Amino acid sequence: MPSKNAITNTYDEMARDRTSAVHSLLSSCSPLRDEEAGSWFVADHETAKKALALPGLLPRDSENATADLTDAQRRRVRPLELHLGRWLAFSDRKPQRDLRQGVRRALRPGADPARLDRLHGAAHRLVPRPLEGSELVADFITPFTVEAVTDLLGAEPDSGPDLLAWGADLVAYLGLDRYREEVVERALDSLARLELHVAEWTRTARGAVPDAIRSALRHGATGQDATAAFAQLLTGGVEPTRSALVTGAVSLTSVGHPEAFRRAPEGYVSEVLRVASPFHFAPRTAGSDLQLRGTRIPAGARVSVVLCAANHDPARFASPESIDPGRPLRDHLAFGHGRHFCAGAGFAEEMLSAGLEALMEAGLGTENIRVTPRYERTAGMTRAATLTVGHGLC
Repeated sequence: MPSKNAITNTYDEMARDRTSAVHSLLSSCSPLRDEEAGSWFVADHETAKKALALPGLLPRDSENATADLTDAQRRRVRPLELHLGRWLAFSDRKPQRDLRQGVRRALRPGADPARLDRLHGAAHRLVPRPLEGSELVADFITPFTVEAVTDLLGAEPDSGPDLLAWGADLVAYLGLDRYREEVVERALDSLARLELHVAEWTRTARGAVPDAIRSALRHGATGQDATAAFAQLLTGGVEPTRSALVTGAVSLTSVGHPEAFRRAPEGYVSEVLRVASPFHFAPRTAGSDLQLRGTRIPAGARVSVVLCAANHDPARFASPESIDPGRPLRDHLAFGHGRHFCAGAGFAEEMLSAGLEALMEAGLGTENIRVTPRYERTAGMTRAATLTVGHGLC
């Protein structure tokens, strides 16, 4: 049996080489205690899924997240920690539970029957023609995801660039594994700007999502709760979807993949999300003593459920790096699992499907198109940086 000391500082290894980190985690005992990282890591699919469903495994805890900071640093990040503590994924307080349910209802297709048509219309309008010579992250994927999310939120179309920048700054803070002054300062500034924006947005925006948030405000939610819900929908809709679209676009250049997408678009999109796994971890805290696979995790311990490792577990997914649309739908954990399952999962799948369809109609997947992706990784996230399109065989 591999030693539980096989890995030192999993966060550093994940940022340096995700594939190597995933292999190391899956080759080690799960759950694994990493003393240097100060966390338990749950990596295999079966245990990760069970862990995410445990009522005693609580959302991200600010005390754990800031345990290594000085008192001055902790005071500096307190507004950011209070903000993240209100995110729908990180809170079980009643306002967040009510908001979570309201947002889920607002994101159902029936709440906005024209949403799919608008998504497909935006994708086909924005996709470059011809594809050759374009840089798809800047020229298509970012404009498309930003327009889709601002439309969903009922935000003003010209607010997209600001929202994108503010959301990126908050995600950069969330992904920190150690204090970085410049990241904290940008996140604080962006949070202040976002709060002002959302205060006006709640008064003027139209649509199923703003209606749901206004309803929550009438029933006890605060302006800070509204900002947190808005921020999570913004960041969850743009950053991970952008990276998944790059993964999907690259996959469509493989022989037989365009036909596989046409035959089973839902299955193909599900597999793209599994392989991409843009968010590496689901941060959790043990609310009480827990037993996972015979291992005791003490109350108060920091726990990182490694979504990208679970989604590449060969014990669950044969040939885990291969896209197989025939696998069971949503068997992956890219959206989490249990009560904190991503409220926007269905919308993200709709965006991916619309974006990949538009790229195929513009010529992606034909023999004369090749693509070259470049990713940026932090400990907590894989971010698509560029996707250049050239001419010639892949």
